[in-house]
Amino acid sequence: MAHPETSHPIEATADARALQVKFDWLRNRGFIINANSPDSDPIYTMHYNILKSRLTFKSAVDESTVGTGKLHPVSIDADVEVHGRTGTMTAVKRIQPVYTYTSYFSSDDGSPKTMTWTSGSLFKSFDYVCLDENMLPVAKFTSKTLAWKNMGKIEFLGPKADDDAFRDEVVVTGMTLFWCIIQRSGNIFNLVGAAIHRPGKHKQGDHNVQQGA
Repeated sequence: MAHPETSHPIEATADARALQVKFDWLRNRGFIINANSPDSDPIYTMHYNILKSRLTFKSAVDESTVGTGKLHPVSIDADVEVHGRTGTMTAVKRIQPVYTYTSYFSSDDGSPKTMTWTSGSLFKSFDYVCLDENMLPVAKFTSKTLAWKNMGKIEFLGPKADDDAFRDEVVVTGMTLFWCIIQRSGNIFNLVGAAIHRPGKHKQGDHNVQQGA
């Protein structure tokens, strides 16, 4: 399966391997730019609908929708859509943020692969990484949850670092995970959801992530 056309190509340079996420918490809107070119035009825009617990990511070039992320009031899983491909970010553990999802843009032929987002902290500053089926890092998101505007930085690693469709997927899943963690840390219903959640291995792939807490 060929990857979809993207309307926001980024030059394949070292600078383009990192994106800066800026967000206005009062307006629940933000944009994502080349991290090493702060004066450059935005690549993505994003909006968080509080009432629907829904994130929408659009191309800053033509305003086409790149993807969405949907959180739930009780369940600690999240739903995502990237270029028409829908899926679920599944919590593998109850407490530690370890999530898996099916990727259609990490392989050259579009075959489904299981990816894992994982982190070790829920406090003011935390880093988490996206791992491929071989548990090799393909992306990293460094965030300060209490930062007013400079929300975080996304870095791309490995052979797919210059692939626009894969970057779209990383942006959507990574930012959806970020909001999911924020909601889990301050929502009593999500705390209940974590307590009753039954961790399970993702159906696609074999990522060897240990289940449990």
